[in-house]
Amino acid sequence: MNTQVKEGFRVEIPTEKMVLQRDEREIARLEKNLPAVTAAFNKALAELEKLNVGEFSIEEVVSAINGNKPLERQVRERMATGPVTVQGMVFSLEKVREMIEIPNVIPANLALANIRKVIDGIISNAGQSLQYVLVVGNFEINGFTATFKQEAIERFVDHHSVYAETDEEKEAAIIFDEIFERVGYLSERYGLHVVSKSVIKQNDLTSELTKNPSVLKSHMVTLAKSKRR
Repeated sequence: MNTQVKEGFRVEIPTEKMVLQRDEREIARLEKNLPAVTAAFNKALAELEKLNVGEFSIEEVVSAINGNKPLERQVRERMATGPVTVQGMVFSLEKVREMIEIPNVIPANLALANIRKVIDGIISNAGQSLQYVLVVGNFEINGFTATFKQEAIERFVDHHSVYAETDEEKEAAIIFDEIFERVGYLSERYGLHVVSKSVIKQNDLTSELTKNPSVLKSHMVTLAKSKRR
């Protein structure tokens, strides 16, 4: 972690934000269930590849799943790209797309529908918190392989984390860590009672903490983290 010595602060301040608390259960829940969705997605892409009509973008897959642009229509548009003349008769592009014989899209449609089924099952069993991250649009496709976007994972982790972001919050977090590390040492060595939240409040260690809710929150989270050690 990079740190800087800043005027007016008693400790070296990290340049990046500090993690104070993280809901590891929610993050583990995503990590546990993501492989099942990825496997379903890649199975669907394997079926799309069998159609032999080229690669599909994530937008096209989403449209096929949502029904905004069904897979059959997408395949017809790919296979028929212009009017056709047969024995002097001209068939319009629209007519050609209606008449053209296309590959069997049923297996691909079933595999695409299964992606939604797997996601819905996970959300039903694992909790509603995953419904905003386990979405088809959070995948990216390279060829016929799907991977979950790293940015989506990072946003999910951030949503379930509490950070010290300002210099004041970082200083408060570092100093409180030091305080409770020393209190823990004294408690272990000499049997002293661990400082409680009520004692901190009564002593009013810094009036600035009371004025600034974000710093106060950082302090309370650090205290809770220390007591779990």
